Amino acid sequence: SVPPSNMPAYTVGQKGLVAQWNQQLYPIDIIKYHGLKKGKQPHYEIRWKQTRNTAGRGQKPNNESTYPEFWIMKSGSAPKHEPNKRTRTIRRTKTTGTPKKQKTKRSVRKSPKTRPAKKITPKKRGLPAGVAKLSPKRRATSLNMTAEQPSVDRTERPDSSEMSEMGEEVLFHGRSKMFRLENQQWRERGLGCLKLVCNKTTNTYRVLLIQDGTHAIVADHLIDAGFHLQAKPYTDKGWAYAAKNNCTDPPVEETVYVKFGSKENADKFKQEVEAWNNGLS
Repeated sequence: SVPPSNMPAYTVGQKGLVAQWNQQLYPIDIIKYHGLKKGKQPHYEIRWKQTRNTAGRGQKPNNESTYPEFWIMKSGSAPKHEPNKRTRTIRRTKTTGTPKKQKTKRSVRKSPKTRPAKKITPKKRGLPAGVAKLSPKRRATSLNMTAEQPSVDRTERPDSSEMSEMGEEVLFHGRSKMFRLENQQWRERGLGCLKLVCNKTTNTYRVLLIQDGTHAIVADHLIDAGFHLQAKPYTDKGWAYAAKNNCTDPPVEETVYVKFGSKENADKFKQEVEAWNNGLS
């Protein structure tokens, strides 16, 4: 066997390339050539064209992968699927009649009809596999969207540069899950990035929760003089408080509980809120 060459078979920016994944072919773009690695096979850094990047700030894009060369091919040279052709077989059964005059029944198994090759089509863009076939109501449940969210302002997530132009500074941000108290029960309000921002012009603090997937602000709580945090006896990773949600029209007073992924983030959030309350007092 000839060892693989260190020269790349494909170049960066070459058009008409596809990669195989889960027995299907998807169009790609080559970003970088890594050389020989993982068993001395040429590898490339590729980007999937029909997949959007949903990674957060500071994270590696989730629509880029490191792929070996033998899984990458030109779109015109992709192999075609051919069905298995069965040969004609004869199966013998039991013989009937007397020993002198025996008769043999023969059953013939015919080859199946040839079917056309299966069309390889990329998956629907923007929705995971299995979710696109659901009804709109069940699809909303699968994507963690509740029936109450149509009344929420679908404002796109502002980044740090846009907030600085609006006179707001991000003092804290961390991944968290928010629950709302309804009929003496905690119900999930949203899951995403929780930000504590300060408006330099009006000198006000706000708590924003940006929903994953939709990038909508589902909670906009203003921190005033009566704002205080309450701890739960069974965990040290979250805080409960009462505030008005400005995302609804009109604003509604609600009691929420914010749960962080670690105790360190919960302590940092408490320190920033207490520093603001001490400045008001």
